[in-house]
Amino acid sequence: MPSPRHVVLPGLLCQREGRGYVLLHERLGLRMKISARAARALDSFLEPSPLPDGSHLTKAAKRDLDALLAARVLVPESEAEDWDEGPLVGVGRGPAIGAPGGLGDLQRRVSARRFVVVGAPSEQGSHTASGAQHGPSLIRERFRYFGASSAVDAGTRLLDVDGRCVYTLPPSLGTIDVGDVRRVPGEGLSAFGARLQFVVDRAVAQGFTPITLGGDHAISLFPLRALLRHHAALGILHFDAHHDHYLDPSQPGPLSHASVFALAMREAGVRKLVQLGLRTLDVIPAGHRKRSDPRIHFVTARELSRRSPREVFARLPRDLPWYLSFDVDCMAPHLARETGTRELGGIAYYQGLDLIEHAARHLDIVGADFVEVARRDERVNHAAEIVARYVLALLLAKLPRARMTSYLYA
Repeated sequence: MPSPRHVVLPGLLCQREGRGYVLLHERLGLRMKISARAARALDSFLEPSPLPDGSHLTKAAKRDLDALLAARVLVPESEAEDWDEGPLVGVGRGPAIGAPGGLGDLQRRVSARRFVVVGAPSEQGSHTASGAQHGPSLIRERFRYFGASSAVDAGTRLLDVDGRCVYTLPPSLGTIDVGDVRRVPGEGLSAFGARLQFVVDRAVAQGFTPITLGGDHAISLFPLRALLRHHAALGILHFDAHHDHYLDPSQPGPLSHASVFALAMREAGVRKLVQLGLRTLDVIPAGHRKRSDPRIHFVTARELSRRSPREVFARLPRDLPWYLSFDVDCMAPHLARETGTRELGGIAYYQGLDLIEHAARHLDIVGADFVEVARRDERVNHAAEIVARYVLALLLAKLPRARMTSYLYA
């Protein structure tokens, strides 16, 4: 099968700087230093051309080519028009979570770097039309603090009566909401995922912690892969009613919301998978044998109800960076009806809040996603309400806070 023809991305500027060159692309937030050799190599792709056979390239040339492909300087001819428009659309309905911006803002706003929020409105990994593509906008609608309509000054204090503490906030929580990843009608999950992975990779490279709003759970594989480009090892903290290992490990299998962690465990660098809230009843197909993976540890929903957060996280390594993936169907279904695959039992609201806060305060959380919030006919989407509050808990976790002595302020 012939390799796809690649082309230099439209809108790219190449400027000489010292002995090398700098590539600039405003919509991608790209400013990339390259060698003169790499700049000359781009001339071959001003018209669509197949990639050269890697066996004939020197190590330096191969390294240059890989960097250009990773930065989306070179894209398949069929994708060029979409990437020219940029991988993102603006924040949809509802306020931004933090300050609205784009990829270019990740380089320009150099102070108080903390979080980047990106929406992944895809449900291509679901077996049915779950409504999860509406998740990012629904979560933003229920996020009550510090969006575009309510600016935050440095030193603003947030009184958390429920938590009996007062937080001192940086401007907009030090958070930039870059909007949603662009969806193209008829494209596959891998094409959408490439855009999401690119955005998350760019955010991490600029020193931000990415928070992805799904979408169905299949999207989690792409932020995880982006983070593994920057971390030699990662642990995964996975909240879910389902283990999402519904895939024969010996088979390639398609990516879906039911197989995402079977595929994630194949990624080099994943050292631990800790799953919280599991409670499914599964039929074991005839001929399947028991197998084990020492990297996987799970705590069922019933067991969680009997343990404190300190007990749940007691043996987790503190020197390992962690990726937090939260499927809202881990919650009790009477609390979060607006999701695709509800299961009896589950996590209570304060139990989930305590677990999120404890993990965020005591573990090195380098990325997170919140997925499977779906649209329903109810006037208030309770699943989105819960997720919005848990996202806020993650944003606030390591900010300065003082014990509340009074709720009376004047």
